[in-house]
Amino acid sequence: MPPPTLRSLVLLIVLTWSVAVAPSDSLSSGLPGYATSAEIEASLSELAQGPFARLVTLGETAEGRPIRLLALSAGEPEWKPAVLLLGSVDAANQVGSELALRIAERLVADAQANQGDSLLEKLTFYILPQPSPDASERAIASERAIAQSTLGMALNSRQVDADRDGQTDEDPGEDLNGDGLVTSMRVDDPSGRWRAHPEDSRILVLADREKNEPGQYHLYSEGIDNDQDEAWGEDGPGGVDFNRNFTFQYPYFSGDAGPHQVSEPETRALADFAMSRPNIFLVFSFAPQDNLTKPWKSGGQEGRIQNQISEDDAPYYQFLADLYAEEVGKENAPEAASNDGALVPWAYFHYGRWSLGTRGWWIPKPQKESDDEKESGEAEGALEKKPNDSKEPDDSKKPHDSKKIDDRGRNDLQALQWMEENGIDGFVPWTEVDHPDFPGKRVEVGGFRPLLRVHPPSNQLEALAEKHHAFLTKIVGLRARLEFEPAKLERLGPGLFRLTLAVLNTGYLPTASQMGKRSNQLQRLGIELTLSDSVELITGHRRHDLGLLAGSGGRVEKSWLLRIVPPGDSSVIQVRAGEPSVGFIELEVPIPRREASNAN
Repeated sequence: MPPPTLRSLVLLIVLTWSVAVAPSDSLSSGLPGYATSAEIEASLSELAQGPFARLVTLGETAEGRPIRLLALSAGEPEWKPAVLLLGSVDAANQVGSELALRIAERLVADAQANQGDSLLEKLTFYILPQPSPDASERAIASERAIAQSTLGMALNSRQVDADRDGQTDEDPGEDLNGDGLVTSMRVDDPSGRWRAHPEDSRILVLADREKNEPGQYHLYSEGIDNDQDEAWGEDGPGGVDFNRNFTFQYPYFSGDAGPHQVSEPETRALADFAMSRPNIFLVFSFAPQDNLTKPWKSGGQEGRIQNQISEDDAPYYQFLADLYAEEVGKENAPEAASNDGALVPWAYFHYGRWSLGTRGWWIPKPQKESDDEKESGEAEGALEKKPNDSKEPDDSKKPHDSKKIDDRGRNDLQALQWMEENGIDGFVPWTEVDHPDFPGKRVEVGGFRPLLRVHPPSNQLEALAEKHHAFLTKIVGLRARLEFEPAKLERLGPGLFRLTLAVLNTGYLPTASQMGKRSNQLQRLGIELTLSDSVELITGHRRHDLGLLAGSGGRVEKSWLLRIVPPGDSSVIQVRAGEPSVGFIELEVPIPRREASNAN
């Protein structure tokens, strides 16, 4: 356990989760126990005071906030293979920032306790807790400020005409029931697409028209149609989503994706930094594009642009996902978010690195449901022991059985149950309001409170950080590692000999992914001889490309024909192999004394 930091001491005041927040407090409540931007800045500055960390400013946001990156290394960071660790890629989810900071603390504590034999002796970690500081500040400042994050909007402050009506920020969500929040609004209408869940009427699910299910409601963001375009809360303050602004499958003409690819100071700063660091071999992101609980599969290629991972890379992603399940878990993890414009796929397909993403936390499976499923399984087993009992249940008499509606709303039901089990006041009851846009219709405001269903109580963050630190330690231990086989120096005649060298990859991962090879973003793995004036190269080149070495024993062999010429003043041949993201190894090959003597 790392020693307390300034951030830890500050957070002791608000360490436990506040469960019931009165409406008068909600505007300033934010996320109790989670660090503010100022506290994150203080933590980074404190870590940078030690010998293993350096604080780097990558750029500045539109609002003037610095984009801070912490470089952790024992020695020069650029001379070792590196991991780029990104915190809250989704700015509305502060779990990533918290875990990134806590992992940084553990890495520094390990380096202090094990000087000369810590991860920071072997590797560099570039840690960016808040990739989009403006959006993160809006997220943690108050629940009202980020209420629209429930609609997938975690945005910076750029003014965007989201509904393309020639105006910007003219139709934000509004608090109609006076609870200090902007949640959802349901309008009674049989033409609506939504209906109440049969198990809990607070939850709405899409009606299945093919099964003759009638609709009951229209569902909107809480607010008034200020611009009279028959859409509600569709053009609020800001902005551009950091995690929709990258080049992979960029969603053109989507307002929250920006005017063009990498248009924002935040995305540009990260991309420029990443491209200037050839030593990065892994990008690990706390992001909704989760390929650790939902590992990427190879599905071939459509057209010239590759948007499916290589068949050769897929087994490695599956292995790493299995390791994540062992160290952290994957039960009940939600589906991965869209890859459109997202950072995690960009880091693999366009940046050419191994790229891993996880949310870091999600609502666990409620204990009650697990017990019910166990009892159900026992009951089914009992029925299987009675082959003569041919009586089958009449499903037609159970039209509202949740298992018969394709699991619609199950995540919402589990969220409600988890909140109830943990004493969290996370759902605003539906309350009728008078609405000028819907005369004569019943309009109710309510729904899940913003943020609470994607953030664990703050007293769980340390345990989560410990698990992710352990996982990260294991996967970097699987990186490619180069070794020389013993050199062979064959004498072919007076002063003439053949040098043969073989390089092995003893790590589990290949020296690069297949996509890394194809993207041509990594420096090429090579081997190079350094010869004195007394050694003449007869055949071959001083530097050879070694290509991609497979994991777990990939091997390549090269040979050269050399001649010793007077005055024979060198007793060794120096050899170096590697590339920045893998690391370099060196070898000295002694020239036989007899050859050196003959040369003189």
